[in-house]
Amino acid sequence: MRQILSPASRLIAVFILTMIASGGILTYLSINSISNFKELTEKKIKEEQASIAGRLSSNIQQALENAAGNFTNIMASEDVTDIFQKLYFDTLSLIEDPFIVNRSNAFIWPWFLENRGIGPEVKSSAAYQQALHRAERMEFMEGDYTGAVQNYRQSQAYAAGKIDSARSVNGLARVYLKMGDHAKAFSCYSEITSDSYSVIDPNGFPFVYYAIINILERGDTFNKDLAGSEIEIFLSRVVNGTIPLNNSTEDILAGISSWYNENHDFKDEKAAMIENKIRIIYNRLKIVNDCGSFIMDFLHEKPDQENTPRLP
Repeated sequence: MRQILSPASRLIAVFILTMIASGGILTYLSINSISNFKELTEKKIKEEQASIAGRLSSNIQQALENAAGNFTNIMASEDVTDIFQKLYFDTLSLIEDPFIVNRSNAFIWPWFLENRGIGPEVKSSAAYQQALHRAERMEFMEGDYTGAVQNYRQSQAYAAGKIDSARSVNGLARVYLKMGDHAKAFSCYSEITSDSYSVIDPNGFPFVYYAIINILERGDTFNKDLAGSEIEIFLSRVVNGTIPLNNSTEDILAGISSWYNENHDFKDEKAAMIENKIRIIYNRLKIVNDCGSFIMDFLHEKPDQENTPRLP
């Protein structure tokens, strides 16, 4: 029988088979090593992810507990303006679109006055009521503006609280406008925006709204710089929650935008600041108007224990 392969050829064939076998073994070991390394890497990544998630969860938990503690402490305050200002700066800044509703289904945050005609109960003294009625009679029926001014000032002296005082000052401003004394009228409105910005009248309407509406409507007769300052302060207090929202807020915002558009003597930076505050207020009105009925329906349908948020 003839030899199929020569000795040299057989040697070459053995060498080639050896190389192929060695290469296969090395390839297998490399693939297995890569696979093991991949699994180890994935395991380390998962462990790191779990560690990060744990730390993040712990930080969030602590932030929630701090916010809940702040909220509880703040709500114990008896000063309503203090409550809203602290809520805004200390707690609500942690939330994108916060809202708080009380058990009477009224918005605490954003502070929204829904029902006109329902204001705080006022217990004025007899002396105050008599002086106020005389002032209003002289203003509206007799046209005796000088006498009206005297009696509004007298009623202010008898004022038993902020509502009485703001009502008298608002009457004074109204009479001064009728007399054409715009400087004194503006001074009265400025007093309201400074001292009575969170005071609600017996009809459920903020006194500061009367002031801002008149400042906007008579911007050509008031000092524009002073008027602009009052409007900026008004917007800032609406943003921090010390001035309530109501169904007239949107119209006032439109009036403010129009007023600034007609006055070109303010810098772009100031205009941007005004626009940003107006945007924030519009967003809060949107929460009340678009989501209010849904929120109230949910609270009405669900038992109290299901409405209480629980920290994990």
